[in-house]
Amino acid sequence: MNPQSLTGPALLDGIAPSGFLRGLCQLYDFVAVLGSDLRIQWIHNRIESLREIDERWVGGDVRELAADAIDPGCAFAIRTQLRKDRAVRDLSVRVGDRFGAATTVLLSIFAVPGSDDEPRALVAVARECSEPEASRDPNADALEKKNVELEHCVHSLAHDLRSPLVALLGFSRLLRQDYGLSLDDTARHFIDRIEQAGRTMEQLIHDLLEFSRIGRGDERRAMNDPRAVLQQIAAELKPRIDASGVQLVLPQSPPVIYCDRTRLYQVFSNLIGNALDHMGPCEDPTITIEIWDDAAGHQIAVTDSGCGVAPEDHARIFEVFQSLGPRADGRRGSGLGLAIVQKIAETHAGRVWVESDRGQGARFRLTLPRH
Repeated sequence: MNPQSLTGPALLDGIAPSGFLRGLCQLYDFVAVLGSDLRIQWIHNRIESLREIDERWVGGDVRELAADAIDPGCAFAIRTQLRKDRAVRDLSVRVGDRFGAATTVLLSIFAVPGSDDEPRALVAVARECSEPEASRDPNADALEKKNVELEHCVHSLAHDLRSPLVALLGFSRLLRQDYGLSLDDTARHFIDRIEQAGRTMEQLIHDLLEFSRIGRGDERRAMNDPRAVLQQIAAELKPRIDASGVQLVLPQSPPVIYCDRTRLYQVFSNLIGNALDHMGPCEDPTITIEIWDDAAGHQIAVTDSGCGVAPEDHARIFEVFQSLGPRADGRRGSGLGLAIVQKIAETHAGRVWVESDRGQGARFRLTLPRH
């Protein structure tokens, strides 16, 4: 492939100079430029065993290319490292039989800075490993080890916090039951605040535990009918939905979805709950769930008619402990709901994103592979 034939301002839109890319092509067997939406804008590949990865992939989503090639846990670690250091260097990745051969490559990914500290694009470079001992890079082991240690730490901390929280809520309840009549309005208000803060912490601990459990290897993936999951969630949320006047529109005959049932429940519960929390006041509050299959896999969309999400917040809202503000009831959520959805998507070799703008509602999209 001639790198000069694939360069030009119309294609790369000023993301990287053509001379810079030609230099990379001389140094590396594989070079790709990815847009901020993770779609491939330019590609150069001379790894013979992976020759099917060529310019035909331009315009496609890189996660479709990597879905069978990069372990979901490793993909999550890559995303975490990119957010922290803007680069992942010499990560050993074993590309499987999807492209006809099992090949190990050393992959590096760099973020190209843009405005507002958001990456304008990503440049991925790789070279084929010819020696068997190069099949695992120490940096990759360290990255995955740190990620696993962090998740174990979060799980242990959240579990240990449960006991004192149960005691706090239990004693506050006894205080209300045994001494409530002798307390004045101010004292009862203080008890209300204690219990409200305790329930908020209880939800946070629950979400932390769930976040740490995702992808730990104990999931049972199978073909699940999403109607049963959605009907269960609708029944559980009915008092809240009725109180807010929201119309929940469920799909009539959705296809079955290959996923762990508990994780599928969490996806729908968090996306619908997020819409109820943040859609804000509107004339005809509606939440619509759509499910369909296409060539890319299972497709899920949860759309609300609310206030929308500003483009600059599209990536941030999926990060841990990030939120756009208080919920509809005035309470602040854990900031883990959408992070849980994203981690479930990534550990299932899928992805999640939002399509929205201010005042135009929000459409959360999730795709999962069918196998």
